[in-house]
Amino acid sequence: MRTLMPATVALAPPVLEIAALSASYGGGAQPLQAVRNVSFSIAPGEAYGLIGESGSGKTTIAYAVMRHVRDAQVRAERIALQGRDVLRMNAKELTTIRGRQVAMIYQDPMGALNPVLRIGEQVAEVLRRHRGLSRTAARARTIALLEQVHLPDPAATARRYPHQLSGGQQQRVVIAMAIACEPELLIMDEPTTALDVTTEAVILDLIRELRRSIGAAVLFISHNLAVVANVCDRVGVLYAGQLVEEGTVQQVLRTPRHPYTLGLLASIPRADGGLTRLRAIPGGLPDLRDIPTGCIFRARCDDAFAACGVVPQLVDVTPGHARRCHLGDEAARPIETYSTPRSVPRVEDEAAGDQPRLAIEGLTRWFRPDGAIPFLARVAPVRAVTDVT
Repeated sequence: MRTLMPATVALAPPVLEIAALSASYGGGAQPLQAVRNVSFSIAPGEAYGLIGESGSGKTTIAYAVMRHVRDAQVRAERIALQGRDVLRMNAKELTTIRGRQVAMIYQDPMGALNPVLRIGEQVAEVLRRHRGLSRTAARARTIALLEQVHLPDPAATARRYPHQLSGGQQQRVVIAMAIACEPELLIMDEPTTALDVTTEAVILDLIRELRRSIGAAVLFISHNLAVVANVCDRVGVLYAGQLVEEGTVQQVLRTPRHPYTLGLLASIPRADGGLTRLRAIPGGLPDLRDIPTGCIFRARCDDAFAACGVVPQLVDVTPGHARRCHLGDEAARPIETYSTPRSVPRVEDEAAGDQPRLAIEGLTRWFRPDGAIPFLARVAPVRAVTDVT
């Protein structure tokens, strides 16, 4: 794990400051309380990872920062972007900051792109709207952005539609749109979840490169702890809408001090751990329409005791490392002792024998870009697959 945060970052005013944020869905007597009293900040050039299982409230926090959740459902003392309270902005002010000061990269790039517009037009629209560029200037800047995110043949890519690109290429286009105006804050909501591991590695390298080149602060939302460890400087652990642990990546992921963080780490396959059975956290998230009393994690915690009937506060255990837990040193035991290293028997498929389930011989698939008519097109075909066996 390495940090990319400059030593002077902590001295600068935060780019994003969230104080006592709560958000709920649905009306009536028992709304779903998705986020409750969450506070954190992100300094210039810093990457802050927000982790937790699905349903913990990570994306709700991102939408609250962008004001994509209805105001009546969001309450906070402050959601400040460069010192300006987002909750007090009118519709015109919000339109101005979205894309220019803060940009969001969604986890489904195909869903974030307009299927009926060419890639170049979608990127250029951001530049014309927020930077006031002419069509010619926006087109030239678009090509430069597509080249910056390492797309092959940017000029040809700009003429294509989203469905003509791979998942990794679509994600790079979404990143190009997000960085077009060099925003102060990038919000990345599971930006690599839908990608294969090879493409994921390329995208993560690109994110690190862009942090250095544009100096943006990053809110990186993920359930993939390995990705967070490679990208982020600090990390907050979210469970059932509450921040239960926060610190540097090294503090939280190497010396976790909350049972939930320990459980997350114990459920990850280890490259050096051999063939062992992973330990799953028992149970599931509580019903957030009826919040249980006491510690929110108590029902799933192996170490719960009488004091857990009282809601714990988020307090520092070491400088810069906070947790929401009543436990003492027992919450800081090594991950290896928390897991269950039992050997797993290999499964032999006796029925398969030597007969292959699938056989491919000499598979070739070429196609013409941009829907060109084969006997009229002068452009070279895209050689997607050639003679694969």
